[in-house]
Amino acid sequence: MRPRFVASLVVVVCALVAAGACDRAPDLARYREQALSMAAQYAPQVTELRRQAAVLAARWRAIPPDVPGHAPVGAALARADGALASLSEQVAQLPGQTTDAIKSGKRAPVAAVLDQISTTVTTGLVEVGDDLATTERALAQLEVAARAQAGFAATLSTGVEIKGATRGVERQLLAVIGDAARPVDQTSWFELDRLVFVAGGAELEPAGSRDQLGNLAEILKAFPSLRLTIGGYADDASAGGTRAARGRADAVVRALVGLGVAAARLQAEGLGAAACPANDTDACRAQHRRVAVRVTAK
Repeated sequence: MRPRFVASLVVVVCALVAAGACDRAPDLARYREQALSMAAQYAPQVTELRRQAAVLAARWRAIPPDVPGHAPVGAALARADGALASLSEQVAQLPGQTTDAIKSGKRAPVAAVLDQISTTVTTGLVEVGDDLATTERALAQLEVAARAQAGFAATLSTGVEIKGATRGVERQLLAVIGDAARPVDQTSWFELDRLVFVAGGAELEPAGSRDQLGNLAEILKAFPSLRLTIGGYADDASAGGTRAARGRADAVVRALVGLGVAAARLQAEGLGAAACPANDTDACRAQHRRVAVRVTAK
């Protein structure tokens, strides 16, 4: 998010100040256009951040207000919107401020504009970008909670009620387990739709993954003969991609064991990278990082 032109502007203005060029009209005229051109580059950066914020706001508005955590995400988006409005106003004022400072022929006004660019606007862009990234992670967890709240529910033989998405893995697993005529096979994989891994790695993010892991553990406890293979899909076909895929599967197994499931009932496996033809977008990479389960005994 840090504007690339700031360093150039720093060099230009500092050179002017150090050399006393602020006292020479020809230098002022020459550097005025260069400074204004550099300052104008802020506008598209603010525009891009506002676009990102608008996309997040649209996703947030699609979530029912009664989902826990809805209000804090909305408040964060409102703060980002206010900060971006302020930055937009500051950027709009920069050309005039820069022109006035350089025309004054004084070092102090030029230094003041430089300070505004390097501290106020630049820092603001970085902070808003970081805030939006944090808000997007919180929003993803909120969307997970919304799917769980508005979907499938079932009470197990143990008396425990579980909830999941309408087409989620919980419902699919229970359908397979409850169909006595359906044999166990090696090709039926069911995607875990509410797992979140930290930064796309192999470490489970607890808040976003807790509900589905708990549901799986309860299903396993309610059906003592059930055995599952946990498979992780790879980002690519490289050795590193395969290790990462197996690492995600291993992380799920460890989490289920930590919830009281016997390790002997679970197996981890690294799967291929055929979920998406390309691997050049976040959506595609997310498909490759899927984790799925297969019933091996019931």
